[in-house]
Amino acid sequence: MSYGTADAVPSTKADVITQSLRDKLNPVKIALAQINPTVGDFAGNTKKILEFAERAAAEGADLAIFSELAVCGYPPADLLEKPSFIARAGQAVAEIAAWTAADGRPAILCGSVMPASSAVGKQVRNVAVLMHAGEVSFVQQKMLLPYYDVFDEQRYFEPTAEQSLTGLDGQPLGVTVCEDAWNDKGFWPRPIYQIDPV
Repeated sequence: MSYGTADAVPSTKADVITQSLRDKLNPVKIALAQINPTVGDFAGNTKKILEFAERAAAEGADLAIFSELAVCGYPPADLLEKPSFIARAGQAVAEIAAWTAADGRPAILCGSVMPASSAVGKQVRNVAVLMHAGEVSFVQQKMLLPYYDVFDEQRYFEPTAEQSLTGLDGQPLGVTVCEDAWNDKGFWPRPIYQIDPV
C-alpha cells in the first residue's frame, strides 16, 4: 500500500497507526559502513571513513554508521597506554567532524577512544562519537567491557555508569557500543553481566 499519494486510504487499524507514525516522524536514512580499519593507522582509517561517508552521501543517507573503534582500529591493546595514541585519535575525530560541516554530508557515528573524564580509574574510554554539522554532537561511552576469549577491555577502558539518548534531525537516537547491545536477559539463559544498558 502506498501512502505517498492523496488517494491512498489506510484499510486496517495497523495501516492507520503506521500512517500516523509516518506523518509524525521525519525518517532518517542510515548507511551502515563496513570497513577494515588497521590498528594505529589513523590517516588510513580516517580516509576509509570519509570515503564511505561520501558514498553514503551519494545515496542520500542522513547518517553513516561505522564500527566500534573504527578510528584507531581494534584491538588497540597496549597502544592505549600511550598519550600520543589517544591524542592522534582525537585529531582524527576532529578531522572527521570537520568533514560533516558541508551541506549535503551525512552525520557520522563511529567508534574511537577518548581520555577518561575521571581523575581515578582507567585513563581511556571506548566511545561512539556522533559528528554532525562540523562538530562532535554526542559521545556515548561503552558500559559493558568484555574480558573473555580474545577480549581484555576491562584492562584498558573506563566503563560508563549510564546510557543517554541524543537526537539527529529532530529524531531520538539511542547509541550502544557493541557488547552493550548484547546482554538481553530475554535471550541469554545466563547473561554475563548483571545490567542491561538497553
